[in-house]
Amino acid sequence: MANEHDDDPLIYWSKLMSQGHGYAGVFNRGNDDKAIVEVSTCAEWIRSALSVTGRRFGPVQHNPRDPPDCWITVDGERWGVELVELVETQHKKRAKKGESPFSGDLFLDAQWDFDRFENRIRTIVQEKDQKYAKASQTIDLLIIHTAEPWLESRQAGDWLAAMPPLHASMIKRVSLLMEYEPGHAVEAWPMFMLLGEI
Repeated sequence: MANEHDDDPLIYWSKLMSQGHGYAGVFNRGNDDKAIVEVSTCAEWIRSALSVTGRRFGPVQHNPRDPPDCWITVDGERWGVELVELVETQHKKRAKKGESPFSGDLFLDAQWDFDRFENRIRTIVQEKDQKYAKASQTIDLLIIHTAEPWLESRQAGDWLAAMPPLHASMIKRVSLLMEYEPGHAVEAWPMFMLLGEI
C-alpha cells in the first residue's frame, strides 16, 4: 500500500525488519526485494570469509535465471552460490500474529537444542542436494543463513563440532552464516564451513 514514506529506503527496510517483533527480521523482504537480500547476504558471507582466509573474492553478481542465486569469484574461479534461510516458519508466523519471541510460550518454543539444530541443517542440505540432482546441476556453495533469535554462534559452533560429517553429491561446499553478534571475535557475521573448504 502506497504511503508518504515509500521513497525512504531506511523507513521501508526498518518496517520490514520490525515485523513480528523483529523475528529473524534481518532477512525480511518485500515481493520485489529478493535480489537485494540475496546479494547483501552473499556480500556478508564474503566479508566473513575474508576474516578467516587470504583468498581473493570478486563482487557478488545476482543471477536473474537462478539457480544459482548469485555468482562470485574466488581467486579468479567462478562459483555458483545458492542461499537458503534457516528459520522456524511456524514461530515466525506466531510472532507476526502478536506473540513475542522474548517471553511466554513462543520464547519457550523458540529455544534450540542439538537434535533440532542437527535435524534442520541436515534436512536443508538433503532437500537442496536432491533438488540439484534432479536438475543435474552442481552448486559450488550453499549458504544457510539464519537470524533465529535464540540461536547463538557459540552454541552453534559447539553443536557443529559434535555433528557427524555432512554429505552431498551435487553441493561442493556448505556454509552457515549467522546474523551479526555484538562482541563476536571479528567484525563480521559468524560463519562456519559445514562441508568442504573455502
